[in-house]
Amino acid sequence: MTCFGPCLFMKKIFLKFLGLVAVVLGTVGLFLPVIPTTPFLLLAAWSFLNSSQSLYNWLMNHRVLGLYIRSYVEYKGVSRSHKVFAITTLWLTMFLSMYLVDKVFVRLVLGLIGILVTIHLLKLRTLSKAEMEELDKMRRQGQDRLSQQV
Repeated sequence: MTCFGPCLFMKKIFLKFLGLVAVVLGTVGLFLPVIPTTPFLLLAAWSFLNSSQSLYNWLMNHRVLGLYIRSYVEYKGVSRSHKVFAITTLWLTMFLSMYLVDKVFVRLVLGLIGILVTIHLLKLRTLSKAEMEELDKMRRQGQDRLSQQV
């Protein structure tokens, strides 16, 4: 079904809202490892791509968030520093949560989640220094193009 006029306007409003919510959740996921960062940022990129070129450009050229998306989409991996940061904060928050919860079952579930997320992170390909430099170069070129358009 093709959407025109008011329908298209409402669709774009909804997709922008969805993208902004996904950016917020993805950003929270940077600090709370229980919330996944990359899937939310990929959802935001898709939402913005279909609703707002300026928001899409902002996200893709963002110093931190854009790097997550590009490294995952273009290289199917993440940097070593992202892995270390993610695993460290994951286990710090898991241990804090386990300490604060009295239920043995909840502690076991948290431990299992922590183990599974750690395995997933360790299985992701670690990007080389050259690949990280290429991603940074692409990000800078994107920012240069945006500044020329303004």
